[in-house]
Parts: sequence; structure tokens; C-alpha cells
Amino acid sequence: MKTNFLAKYENALVLPENPDYDLACDIIDYLDFDFWQPLAERLANQHDLTFTHCERVSEGANPVFIFEGDEKFILKLVPPNWSQQAVAEIAALSLFDGVDIELDVPKLMLYGKYRNWDYIFMSFVEGEILSNILTDITKKEKIDIAFQLGQFSKVLHGLDVPNLPEITLNWSEFLDTQLKNVFNKRQKQGLIEPFLSDLIPYLDSINIEHKINKNCFIHTDLHPGNLLVERTQNGVKLSGIIDFGDAVVCPDPVFEFTSPGLLLALSDKDVFESYLKGYEYCLDKPQNLVEQCMALSLLRHTGELNYILNTVPNAAQAKNWAEAEALLFPVSL
Repeated sequence: MKTNFLAKYENALVLPENPDYDLACDIIDYLDFDFWQPLAERLANQHDLTFTHCERVSEGANPVFIFEGDEKFILKLVPPNWSQQAVAEIAALSLFDGVDIELDVPKLMLYGKYRNWDYIFMSFVEGEILSNILTDITKKEKIDIAFQLGQFSKVLHGLDVPNLPEITLNWSEFLDTQLKNVFNKRQKQGLIEPFLSDLIPYLDSINIEHKINKNCFIHTDLHPGNLLVERTQNGVKLSGIIDFGDAVVCPDPVFEFTSPGLLLALSDKDVFESYLKGYEYCLDKPQNLVEQCMALSLLRHTGELNYILNTVPNAAQAKNWAEAEALLFPVSL
């Protein structure tokens, strides 16, 4: 991370209105609260939001701040370079307004723009981040959490989706474009061998479904870092979902299955199948599901495959994607 931008931008009150990609990354990665505090507090005061304390959260791709007072609330800032994330977040939180769901999601308070940066105020969702305790909970608790997450995904995908052109994917065009660019993209990311060389042969060997179903609102990032849990007398339970910034609208709900399959199940068949059961997914063609999940994981617009291979147990030792798919998306065949 470079900090030479501080010579020109003393604090966040003078954020650049149209930063290039590298500058935007340098700024949002800068965690010093003295830089961000003037803007965070000005925006809260501007909207008559009362608080006694404010701090920046170290996690997350975008600057996020927790305000404490009579009630806790959150401020998220999004640079103009990826303003579609703000569109997705606002759309998602608006979508849940008035919808009765068992899990907590942030409630949208207000949003606006400051020097071309989006800002969103939302309610604070209580709970422990699952990724912080994932290695400490029991297998039964993981299975129960996966089932709850499947139920949530089913509800999310059943909601009526408004017209959201900024985040709606032309599905066939998206898949074709991603397939055309996947090798160069993954090569640039430094994908390890033999997986880089096997990308195109593997994708050519399977049937990638170009679904034309009704569009669904897809979170796309239901991994343990975005799942909140609570400790109950009956064990650790899923209690909330956060961070809808990577959400898309598309007709293939299987796109949602990839993050839970990879990063919650972590090669555990019972956990992944529990998610599918919670979703009420008909697993009549398990190999087709595995291949579709694998293809969408390789083609998706976000994500770093080396991280996946090194995180899912034994995946990096596979000889090719056909061998890895059984570890990454384990189901009974």
C-alpha cells in the first residue's frame, strides 16, 4: 500500500472525486482513523445521527465505520470505481424492507454521495463473525448453520426483483465473456499449475448451463466472513447476513451455492448437502450440479482461485480440476 496520496489528500474530507483504480485501492486500504474521522463524523452530523463514539472496522474491502450511542449503526463508503457495489447494497437492503425473514440483515437508514463516493448508513447487526470461530464449532453446528443458510438463500431468491440494470447480468453474454477471458484473468492472478493449464480443457469438457429462468437476487458471497452467529443453549446458530456489495441479478441460483460449497463446507459433504437440503434443492443430477458449481467458480467475476485451493483441505494436491471438483463441491454421486 502506498501512502504518498496523503501529500495531496490530507484527510477524507478532500477525497478525490475520480480516483484511478490504484489510488482508490491505496486510499481504502489506509486504516489510520485520523484520516477518516472528519468525514465519518461530518456525514453522521449532517444527517442528525447521534453518537458518542466512532471507529473504523479493519475488515472489509471498503471503509466501514461503527458508530455507538443510544443505538449502534454502520457507515460504509464506496469509491466511484466500483459504485455498483453501493447499488447492490442499497438494492438488497431495500429488498428486505417489510419482508419477514428469520435472520437479521442490516436495515437501510439513508444513503447519498460525497465527492462522487457513495455512502450508506445502515443498522448494526449483532453477532459473532463465523470465520472467527469456524475452527472452534462442532460439525453438527456447521451442518445446522449450513441448513439455515440454505433456507435464507431460498427466501432471497424468491423475492421479487426490481429493475436493477447496474447489477443485472445478461447471463449468456456474461458466461461467454468470462469464458473468453478466463485464462488471461487467472494467469494474471498467478493461478498455480497444473490448474492454469487445465482451465480451458476442463471447461471445454463439461456442459455449462446457460439458464433462462426467472432472475434472482444473488448475494454471491455467502462465506463465513459475511455470516453472523450467536451462541444459544442449543449450540451456535446462524443469526445474520451482512455485506451485499457483490450481489448480482441473474437467472441461475447455483451461482449462490459456490461460496457456501467452497468456504463453509470446506470439503465436508455433510455440510454442503445440508445447505442444499435447506434450500430444498433437488439433487437428482449431482454430477451436473458439481460441474456447474465448478464452472461458475472458475468463471465468476470476483474471487482468487489460489486462495480457494489453499483453503479447502487437499484441493491444491489435486492433479486437475476434474479431480479437484469432488473436493471443492462434495456431494453423494
